[in-house]
Amino acid sequence: MACCRNARSRPVPPALFWSVALLLRAAALASGPVYSDDIQRYAWEGEVALGGSSPYAFAPDAPELASLREALPELAPRVAHAEVPAVYPPLAQACGLATAALVHASGASPGPANVWILRVLFLAADLGVLAVLLRARKAGRLRSEAPLVWGWCPLVCLEFAGSGHLDSLGILFLLLALLACEARPLASALWCGLGASVKLLPLCVLPWIGRERPPARRLLFALLALGILAAGYLPFLQLAGGERGLGAGLHEYGERWEAASLVYRFVEPWVLEHYGQGVPFEETRHLARVGVGWVWIAICLVAVWRRRDAWSGAGAVVGAFLVLSPTLHPWYTLWMLPFLLERPSLAWSWLVAVSAIFYWPLAAWKAQQQWIEPAWAWWLVAPVFAALWICERWCARGLAGARA
Repeated sequence: MACCRNARSRPVPPALFWSVALLLRAAALASGPVYSDDIQRYAWEGEVALGGSSPYAFAPDAPELASLREALPELAPRVAHAEVPAVYPPLAQACGLATAALVHASGASPGPANVWILRVLFLAADLGVLAVLLRARKAGRLRSEAPLVWGWCPLVCLEFAGSGHLDSLGILFLLLALLACEARPLASALWCGLGASVKLLPLCVLPWIGRERPPARRLLFALLALGILAAGYLPFLQLAGGERGLGAGLHEYGERWEAASLVYRFVEPWVLEHYGQGVPFEETRHLARVGVGWVWIAICLVAVWRRRDAWSGAGAVVGAFLVLSPTLHPWYTLWMLPFLLERPSLAWSWLVAVSAIFYWPLAAWKAQQQWIEPAWAWWLVAPVFAALWICERWCARGLAGARA
């Protein structure tokens, strides 16, 4: 925060800016994927697709993939949740597939080589975000300190250069869609569709693309973005098992996963207490998630109705998703950074800054396969975030009233 305030009056010299940004990323790259094993799954699913099978149809432990597991002894045992098939959309799968093809073409040993190439790829996407921010700042589209917020953020370096999360590529497309939303809606729809093909969150921009254009044009922009996403799945229908399973992994994720949630941790016990008598736990959990989902949809509809610009509206949609989601991994909070670069928020800055505290149970998980979150972690993160957010809203209303 101090660096950002200083950058408003005294710009950071380019040599210092790039030295710190690259040094942080080099340190994270050297440390390896210590906090997450997601990159192992990206690499595995690329090998599955290269072998002619659909990763959406066959989970890593599927009998049909037994020969592949034998051929990849360094990779297969490291894929977590081996009973769950692919979740990630088609462009994410294409990254793994291209990496696998490159590794095999080069004669390198599959496994570690795939992981290294993927980490470099998503580090490049992270640097791509930085390049877009520098260009947008130069054009006067974003605040002067915007590149500094991204470039020097430790969590950004840890999650992308370190753990190799593919979210950096999705955030790059999200940022491009936001910057093009008003002046170049056709390009914005293209970026939105590509971003959704990495992770679905960039679809949050869709209601604001070409907002001032006629309804028929807006519908065409939406259809273009959704068509790009749908077209990405078509090649997987040609693979073995491709006719089934496209949504199986995503369904499993939506129904089962919970980690470091801010609000949902209270919803499920409440539903279990009031509606769970004599009902299987899976049904009450499903009911809790459906209820939270409807709340999020209501917030989305209000945002579309009341907020005119994409930065404010899409930011509200993404923010509500993160707050209500049953799962809030630290790298998920980085999806809010593009919105903070345009509209600063102390509450969201706090959440990004301290969300790494949710890695606290990781050591016990690796040793005993038990994920036990300490009670103090939520109290350190959520109440402060809520208090800051309420104060910001209160101050914003007071300022709006004074101007009126």
